[in-house]
Amino acid sequence: MKNILPSTTISTSSLNLSLGLFLSLSLGLTLGLTGCQGMSANSTSAQKTPQQNMILQEEIDLAKPNLTTKTTSKKAMTLSEQLEQYNWQLKNAIDNQKKTINVLTSNPRPVTLNFSNDRVEGKQSYNVGFSVGCNNMGAGYQLNGNKLSLGNIISTQMFCQDMSSAESMLATFMSQKSKLALKNATLIQTTADGSTLTWQGTLKNSVKYGKGQTIFLEVLGKTKPCSSGANNQCLQVRDVYYNKKGIQTGKGKWRLMNKAIKGYKHDANTNQILRLKKYVTDPVNVKGKQVVYVFDMAVETEFLQ
Repeated sequence: MKNILPSTTISTSSLNLSLGLFLSLSLGLTLGLTGCQGMSANSTSAQKTPQQNMILQEEIDLAKPNLTTKTTSKKAMTLSEQLEQYNWQLKNAIDNQKKTINVLTSNPRPVTLNFSNDRVEGKQSYNVGFSVGCNNMGAGYQLNGNKLSLGNIISTQMFCQDMSSAESMLATFMSQKSKLALKNATLIQTTADGSTLTWQGTLKNSVKYGKGQTIFLEVLGKTKPCSSGANNQCLQVRDVYYNKKGIQTGKGKWRLMNKAIKGYKHDANTNQILRLKKYVTDPVNVKGKQVVYVFDMAVETEFLQ
């Protein structure tokens, strides 16, 4: 299975929409890095604006339990359910001689792990995906207590240059039976050969915010002063609509956006169409519903001269 890079360089007068990419599921794996803005053709030397440094604040639940209300205990989550709540990133790797596995710990991109539970033709399908930042690899998995075993591993087939050794080693470790220990969002994986992989978990957006909606926004490189103050810069955006076949069907009106897009770094030298996840939350400590935008990928990029 081929893996296609997420963005394409085109001239100022035309846009090259990589629809095939965002329509493909890429093994159904949702690896965090795959949403990395660095995989799109953005210039890192672009001039930054105050908007780029806006930080999306996490909502904090300040509600206190009502001690006079009778509560019912919830069913404890299984190990699989706990694993599926997090995006995992490798923090340390030690072989059976207690030596650091540098090929993994020094990899130029994050080494990631992701568990999912889907229904395929009415049956539960437990899958795990992993990557060193190049090809997406994955397999079905089984848990017997805390013992993890994988089925046949499949992978995209992209040339990985200096990451090929790390990719091969990660695949070797994941193909072995291993034991898992999970505590406080830290996952310790001990493989059959005695090596130890330590993974740090970050809650998935769907866990933090609930079910999200996929939207597309066209974002201009040039920002404008926000209506709320001349010193604040806002993004110029408009909605872009596609049908189920990935054919663009229309665009909305231009508007100013004074809200950060989590995971997105604005580039003043490009116009882009972004694929985002939109989450609507209702935190108890803030009046009204709150909207959170999370960057997925750039599906179209126009470089400005």
